[in-house]
Amino acid sequence: MTDNTIHNPVLKPTGNSSSGFMFDLDLKKLVFDLLKFWWLFIISISISLLVVWSIHRYTIPVYKASMKLLLEVRGGQNSKGDMMQGFGLTPGLSNIENQIAILSSRKMFEKTIKRLDYNLSYYIQGRVKVTEVYQGFPFVIYFDSTHVQLLNTPIHINVINDKKFRLSFSTKEETPTFIYKKGIYGRPASPAEFSKTYNFGEIITTQWFSLAIYCKNCTANKSNDYFIKFHSPSSLVESYRSRFNIYKADENSSIVQLSLTGTNNFKNIKFLNKLAEVFIESNLEE
Repeated sequence: MTDNTIHNPVLKPTGNSSSGFMFDLDLKKLVFDLLKFWWLFIISISISLLVVWSIHRYTIPVYKASMKLLLEVRGGQNSKGDMMQGFGLTPGLSNIENQIAILSSRKMFEKTIKRLDYNLSYYIQGRVKVTEVYQGFPFVIYFDSTHVQLLNTPIHINVINDKKFRLSFSTKEETPTFIYKKGIYGRPASPAEFSKTYNFGEIITTQWFSLAIYCKNCTANKSNDYFIKFHSPSSLVESYRSRFNIYKADENSSIVQLSLTGTNNFKNIKFLNKLAEVFIESNLEE
């Protein structure tokens, strides 16, 4: 029978310390005792590596996009400049603060969202993880902006062959709808179960949505579950504003740093570029 008892390290008193007592550790015996349990170290390392791999494999990454923007320092009237100096601000710095407020305002975000095609999001459902994609989605989808579209509901697309697919969704409660052309909410949709087969390119009009789906890559992995979601412009504005940050590069600088976090970095970058474009156009119009 193997003796798995861990021997206590040998500690010997010595007279070399100021207190007259030190411990001499028997390292050989300690290493020998630890090596008896080598299998515990192997198991611990294996479990640790598995946990790290699982986190990287199944956790949805959050990206951060950033850009720098040079704000114009405009001169103001003397009376306004004297007033700002009375509050401890120079006219230039107060103007920068105003532009930062405008840049991060709800109105500026509404204009930006209106210029982008973010009303419809595209997703791939894997075995565990859901991934939002912007480029590389195997379908091209056109929707009727004059018809109501079901909001915040996964509408699943399952490829049958290179000509047909199944479209389905399920709701358990009343769901809002939106008419993009008019910019208004439609009548809420009652709970429903929907599943039907269609041809690619066919115009699909129901009480919940009106759209057409074309297949770019019908050899796409059929084990994947593809789905789309419609979003209202107001919910997009709130989502992007909550993930947006802006601050000056330093206290006396007219350069500001803009950043945006999100699970799709391409959309983050595109949004920041469009926001800067809309802001510059707005300044030129004034």
